[in-house]
Amino acid sequence: MKISTFLVIGLFFVSGAFAGPLTDPFTSPYVGSLQPVQPLPVIAGFDLTEPQIPQVVIHQPSITVTPNSLSFVGSDGVTFTQTLHIVNSDVAIQSLIISFSDILKDDDGDTITVSFDPSSFPLAALEQKDVVVTVNVHNGFDTHSFARTIFAKIGDTVVATIPVSLKITKEMCIFGPVGDIHVEITSPDNDDTVKTGETVSVVVNLENNLNSEIDGIVALFFVNEDTDTIIRAVKESVSNIDDNDDKDVTLSFTVPSSLDLDDDYTLRVKGYEKKDEETQCAEDTIDVTVKKGTSVSSVVPPPLQLPSVSVEPQVKTSPVVPITSGMSIASVVQEDSSSNFLYTLTLVLGVLAVISLLIYFLFIL
Repeated sequence: MKISTFLVIGLFFVSGAFAGPLTDPFTSPYVGSLQPVQPLPVIAGFDLTEPQIPQVVIHQPSITVTPNSLSFVGSDGVTFTQTLHIVNSDVAIQSLIISFSDILKDDDGDTITVSFDPSSFPLAALEQKDVVVTVNVHNGFDTHSFARTIFAKIGDTVVATIPVSLKITKEMCIFGPVGDIHVEITSPDNDDTVKTGETVSVVVNLENNLNSEIDGIVALFFVNEDTDTIIRAVKESVSNIDDNDDKDVTLSFTVPSSLDLDDDYTLRVKGYEKKDEETQCAEDTIDVTVKKGTSVSSVVPPPLQLPSVSVEPQVKTSPVVPITSGMSIASVVQEDSSSNFLYTLTLVLGVLAVISLLIYFLFIL
């Protein structure tokens, strides 16, 4: 009975569902009451199960450069300029530095210098800036090609790169194609074959699209592309080309016999106004395949075929007279006749001598 009573009382404490005076049935002096448990108050804006971590946004510089690459093609002794347009689309930059990868030199020590104006500058957020790139090719710089890089840096951190290609060549327009004239190789065709040792004739058309008559120059170059060397160069003047007119000119050269047939070769021409190549110049290029030609020394003629002739043997009855040095045919014939006369005379005298001896023995003795 007592055990059942305590179990019932314990269940009421655990459930918390009983409220009211609590008196020990065994005359306990303690009196109390049970109250239901109240939930904790919920504070708006907080999730007690997943603590909130505030997010921090870090802004990085964002640089856009146009154009995204640069190309310079021309001759030695000239200066090229191009402009880079730089846009800062994010946070302000205290100092943006523009630099080039390295110094360019040829085998003779001639140099190409690359400079920037400005080379360093602050750039506010959303600000734009133009940078002028100047490439100065010193006189005498050899034919060469380069691939380099322009860097935009903040301190030591590179934020943009601009690839740069430079081709220094003596066979093309010194400032690249420019102006209102046009040049084209009309013969041979692209990818035609030329042979070592042969003479190649190249027909070039020079067109004058100016509003005045000009005197032009057409220069032809036979180039080994693998070694970037000029094998042959020919130049020809073209006089009195009327405005909106054109003229053909033929240039010829001999293909050397000692060429590497595995290399790539091109025919390049440039046509320009005489004494004004800087403002009026045009270019054209075709590929050619070089094959081994036939040299004269390697040609072996076929054996000479002579017709068969039958000769009947003849008996020579006249005595053989030996021919010594200095004797002519007439002297041989004359000596042959003299020998016959002496032979006959000797024979006659011999016969007369025999007759004389017979007469002596028969009649005198």
